[in-house]
Amino acid sequence: MADFTVEDDGASDAFARKATAALDALVAKVNDANNALADRVRGKLSGEVLQVRDGKLLGSVHVIPANVDGDEIAGYVEAGGPEAPYAKVQEYGGRNSYDILPVNKKALAFPGGAYNPETISFSKSAALGQMVVVKKVHHPALAERSFMRAAVDEMRAEIVASLEGLGGRDVNVSVR
Repeated sequence: MADFTVEDDGASDAFARKATAALDALVAKVNDANNALADRVRGKLSGEVLQVRDGKLLGSVHVIPANVDGDEIAGYVEAGGPEAPYAKVQEYGGRNSYDILPVNKKALAFPGGAYNPETISFSKSAALGQMVVVKKVHHPALAERSFMRAAVDEMRAEIVASLEGLGGRDVNVSVR
């Protein structure tokens, strides 16, 4: 029978410190990637895909810091929520057309060019600023204007490469 022993001399503590440092580095890299992605999403919401109107959707973009849960490190970039509940409709598009009806009056009135309620288009035949009065407006389904998925698609390879370079395996970058 062979018998041997290994004296630790603090080796396990040193290994634990190195493992903790490596994990901390991966968490920091995930946070860096999320911050870069959030900046890219803000760019999409600052004129690349959508124009800023009231700033609510742009202001709703935020990073949820990376968290370690077992063997998974996950961090998130979110936009929308109660501040901008229309974010999903902008991201994925509307499914249905709908009518806009007056609530407190018998008709809708707004300034503009000549408005064609059949096509929701403005023609150049009427003077700009002329009041348009209609009983209803038929609004077509909103086209998709992806800001989150487009940003992820543009940055996916860069994010995956940066995390795999630090030892991250099975790197998954997705939009939910």
